[in-house]
Amino acid sequence: MKQKSMKAFCLLLCVSMLAGMVGCGEPKQSVGESDSVQVSATRESGSEPFETEESKTEEKIRISDFYQYANGDWLNTLNLDGENNYAERNNYLIQKQNATILNWIDSDASTLSDDKGMYNVIRFLQQVMKEDENEALVTKKLMEDMEIIDRVSGLDELYELYKQDFYLGVNNIWNVSLERLGSSYYHTLVYPMPLFSDTRQSEYGNIEDEFNKLLIEAGFEKAEASKIAKNAAMMELLLLQYYENSDGTLNQYNRFVEEERGLQVPVVAVLAEQEMVNLKKQYLAPPDLADLFNMIYQEQNLEILKDYLKFGTAIRIKAGCCMSYMDPLSSAMKQLYGYTDEMDGFEYDILMHAQTFRMSGTLSRYYTEVTLGAERMAALEDMTKDIIGGVRAMIKGSSWLSVHGKELAQRKINHMGIYLGTDGTENVFDDWDFQDNVYDNVKKIYGCLKDAERKKTDENTRIIEITSNPLEYNAYYNAGENAFMFGSAALSILAEYPDASYETMLGLIGETMAHEIGHAYDYNGSLYDENGVENMWMTEEEYNEYLKIVENVKNFYDGKTSNLGNKIDGDLVKMEAFADMMAVECCLKILEQRESSDYDAFFTAYAKCFATAYTKEYEEESIITDTHAPIRERINYTLGQFDRFYQVYDVDAGSPYYIKSEDRAWQLWETK
Repeated sequence: MKQKSMKAFCLLLCVSMLAGMVGCGEPKQSVGESDSVQVSATRESGSEPFETEESKTEEKIRISDFYQYANGDWLNTLNLDGENNYAERNNYLIQKQNATILNWIDSDASTLSDDKGMYNVIRFLQQVMKEDENEALVTKKLMEDMEIIDRVSGLDELYELYKQDFYLGVNNIWNVSLERLGSSYYHTLVYPMPLFSDTRQSEYGNIEDEFNKLLIEAGFEKAEASKIAKNAAMMELLLLQYYENSDGTLNQYNRFVEEERGLQVPVVAVLAEQEMVNLKKQYLAPPDLADLFNMIYQEQNLEILKDYLKFGTAIRIKAGCCMSYMDPLSSAMKQLYGYTDEMDGFEYDILMHAQTFRMSGTLSRYYTEVTLGAERMAALEDMTKDIIGGVRAMIKGSSWLSVHGKELAQRKINHMGIYLGTDGTENVFDDWDFQDNVYDNVKKIYGCLKDAERKKTDENTRIIEITSNPLEYNAYYNAGENAFMFGSAALSILAEYPDASYETMLGLIGETMAHEIGHAYDYNGSLYDENGVENMWMTEEEYNEYLKIVENVKNFYDGKTSNLGNKIDGDLVKMEAFADMMAVECCLKILEQRESSDYDAFFTAYAKCFATAYTKEYEEESIITDTHAPIRERINYTLGQFDRFYQVYDVDAGSPYYIKSEDRAWQLWETK
């Protein structure tokens, strides 16, 4: 699905620091109303007949541009020019969702849900909004934590602090996470990173000055702020250099390897105390980790290490408790990395705050449950099973996969994580020991997130780091996790059409589900096995046959001219186009198994569900970066690959979107 992220660039930066990828107004008509005429097709020479009586009597609709046919009324409401150069048909769904969530935050949390996680999240966000009340408390408690760090008199005492989730979490010299290495087995990854990391820039501005401003804003006296800023800047530059010089390779470490390399820092002891290493006490780290840690962790560097820990604690606590702190924080990023004016006007609102602390999974889950209700959710789950069945049928019928290849392809479906209206972190806050003040809660959040990390090692619990954002109308597949997420705003379109038929639901939601599953088998996804491990599961012969399909999709689009006069890059759009075509075939297989399927309802809903419009100037910029074909060509050319489309509609042979059967890109996905 095409993603239009709100302030996504700023969000990603803030997430990395704190927690350590559709139109103007509502559509005038519902899908299936007067601009979507109910039609069945007459039988054409060489085509299979429909099973409906209506097909014998009704005439087909002659069309030249199906995208215009499905979206003409909406397109006629638009006036795109100047700054208003882009419109998404379902943008109102995002606005509606955000308004609902913000309304919950203004309500009594106890009246919303018996769901403890939801209750905790809403209460926390309500705390965060009370900035005037929080400011003095945050400064006071922050200085108390600074005193704790000040009292550290040696490296051993510093290591003891690192054994607490919070202090480990705010110190990126010990950037610790659990990562999969083969199958479902997780290892601890220790990868030092700077707090302000952006490897695209070689010049970082005056880090010390910017750090000094942030510390004064956080409540430090000028002299203390100056000292901490100087030491923190020194450490930051060292880590920036280390991070940029690293080639990304990892070694397996344990206490014996540490001894061999002369590592002086008790890494295993610290991680074992937190239960962040497996029973063999192994972890992954860059090969030069021993050299870096031995250089940094010397008694003469104790004050520098303490000040860097103070700096990390201060900015993360302050940003977590007080949204207004994000203004100077984003300003510092802009100064350090030379960002352009695109960051001007950045507002760090409450929903962005929720996303930063990975609370959007809980909010999205609850929004989906409330918006759709139990009956619609059940229908959605049944449709998901149909989609999976359709993909299985395609795999089973493929002529280019061997018996073993088909088995391995089926395994990807069997092991796939599916998140509808939520994500892999939806239950993180269920067991949160909620505190009375926002400061202690921010510290508790780090513990919750570490607990979620630890649960990865439980073979009976699947915790997938695939996160959604309430500010987006989006769905996506993550090959490294073999999982896909369908955002709550995108799902909520079903609530707009309470009487929608199965075919309309399939066009609005099902095709996008199938599209995301299709990415499991596209040019990139096919390189990963059922466990999300980069492991080519096809034989060389199978892969070569598969590449013919990809090449055919690429060649079909390459050089075609859009309706607005821009040339399409087939290599750029081939993966998304592959997923589009695979998705439509999947949905058509489902409809073929149903009695009296309304294909017009499906095709029309598909063309409407994520329709966009833009000016020629906007397309000129996006066509060189967007991995989706321009929307009009994406809809018309995708549907034009299939016989069923031509059976339902009388596509004008003179239309630029008419595709002769021998020229279709999808013919190499042969099925028996």
